[in-house]
This record gives sequence, C-alpha cells and structure tokens, in this order.
Amino acid sequence: MKQLLKKTTLIILFLTPLFISAQKWTDNVKFGFGGGAFFGNGYSYVNISPSVAYIFSDNFMAGVNVPLYYVSETILNKNIKSVYYGLSPFANYFIGKNFYLHAELENLSVPIFNPIKLTNDGRKLYSTPLIGAGYFQRNANFGGAYMQVLYIPNYNAANTYYNSPLVFRVGFFL
Repeated sequence: MKQLLKKTTLIILFLTPLFISAQKWTDNVKFGFGGGAFFGNGYSYVNISPSVAYIFSDNFMAGVNVPLYYVSETILNKNIKSVYYGLSPFANYFIGKNFYLHAELENLSVPIFNPIKLTNDGRKLYSTPLIGAGYFQRNANFGGAYMQVLYIPNYNAANTYYNSPLVFRVGFFL
C-alpha cells in the first residue's frame, strides 16, 4: 500500500506542473466526498470516500479517491468487524456540460476472512478497474453533485469483494 501511495504521489507531483496555466493553480483544485450506508439483518455497512481532483480543462479532471469502508456482520452469532481502505486514482472526461466518462483503478486493502476461526486473518490488496459514465450537476465554480454507473470489465465473483460487476455511486465536489 505504501508503494502505491508513493507511486501515485510521484506521478501527480510530476504531471501537475505540466498542466498548470497562468491562473492560480489552487483555483483548479476541488475537494469531494462520496459515501453510503446500509443497516439490517445483522449487517452494517458504512462508506466514506473523500477525494481531491485537479481541473485541467473544461472537459478533463483527474484526481484520487480515498475510500474507507466499515463493515459489521453477524456470522453464527459472532459479530465480525472489518475495515477496508485504499487509494483510487481516477479521471473524468466531460461530453458536453454535465455528462462524463469515468475511468478509475480502485486499490483497496481488504481483510482476509477465515471461515473456520470466524476472524479476519491478514489483508489482501485488490486492484479493480472501473469504467463508466456519470452525470454532474455543476455550480459556477465546477463544484456540484454527481451520480455514476460503473462497470468492472474483468469481474470475477471468486476474486473480488464486489457482488456485481455494476457499481453505483453518488457524491459531490466543492
């Protein structure tokens, strides 16, 4: 995970000066937040995903999400708590004012569940490509709310933490 963070940071630090225009570069930095929750039937799930992005042009933005998931579930009367976390670089290319294409590589550290001991034993890093489209309702400063429908092109139920190749997200940028 530390290697991934170092590589992503170096890439961003190297590429950012290449795209900075004469205007103040901090005007193009946007902070966002996505999340979700589900509770019921012995299962609880909470997701928060802060993000930061750089607006390179009216049509292109790129950045990184920092997903954090908390999961609590009851299995055979034992409560199992898990935390997933990661780093997910992404890029959005706008088609018109509100619709965009999205590409992302979600890198998530997930606990490895031991079904015999009913405990989490170690962690596994999943790198999941996500592609899709979204709708972004902008305000005057390129902030606003978004909805996304994403697809996992190499989906394999035996080798992922997702239960479907389709992923739906909502959130906002300031």
